[in-house]
Amino acid sequence: MTRTLAPLAVLAFVAGCAGSTTSAPTLTAPTMTALPAIAHAALAGSRPPPAAKTEVKTPGITERQPGDFVVFRFSGTFHKGPITLTERVIAREGSVLVVDFTLAETVATAKGPITREQTLRAKIDTKIGGRGQVFGVSKIEGAAATPATVADWEAMMAKTVVSADANEETFGTEEVTVKVGAKDLAADRTVYKVLIGDKSATMTITQSDAFAWGDLGGEIVTEDGSVLYRAEIVDAGSTPIGHVAADDD
Repeated sequence: MTRTLAPLAVLAFVAGCAGSTTSAPTLTAPTMTALPAIAHAALAGSRPPPAAKTEVKTPGITERQPGDFVVFRFSGTFHKGPITLTERVIAREGSVLVVDFTLAETVATAKGPITREQTLRAKIDTKIGGRGQVFGVSKIEGAAATPATVADWEAMMAKTVVSADANEETFGTEEVTVKVGAKDLAADRTVYKVLIGDKSATMTITQSDAFAWGDLGGEIVTEDGSVLYRAEIVDAGSTPIGHVAADDD
């Protein structure tokens, strides 16, 4: 299965397009899917592409290497509790990244709210199709990796997005500075009027060419001022790679 998504400056909290001069490996008909972005579902494919930039405004995080990580937090009325998604590069082979995705969500139980975590490891080819393709998914439990599917990965990502029915209007774009870890990144913040069902809402997307992980954040606020959806970066950086779970053949 291949899923095609509208180009979107990727908030691919997963993808970003890390450049590489190494050619993509030969793949034997794996199950692959295009990477999502924080606002892909919210825009329902109607978001216009960002204006072309001649250069990156500030030194940033333009490539991902083993040990690099980012943590996104998702909140708002779209979910009963906050969700965090941690992405960490485990390995890199040419244009292919191996990334661990750990989703932590708060769920209600008879004994009160608890946090549940799951980790999926996926291979991302950043050259196929120009946006990155996901394949070779496995489930990580402790030191063991067992086979999983792209559908499992898509189901995990689906918990972090909200669908809008239409993008009615673009209000404008402003240049802003966003702090990511120890870096200040120049970014563009664009505001849209969207429809959620038959209700109008305002959606804001922040993106930067200097950030390889994708969009820097997003928010959907309804007419009554309620935050339906908010995606934000809470941490980013790099740590040494330790033991990597082995695939269970």
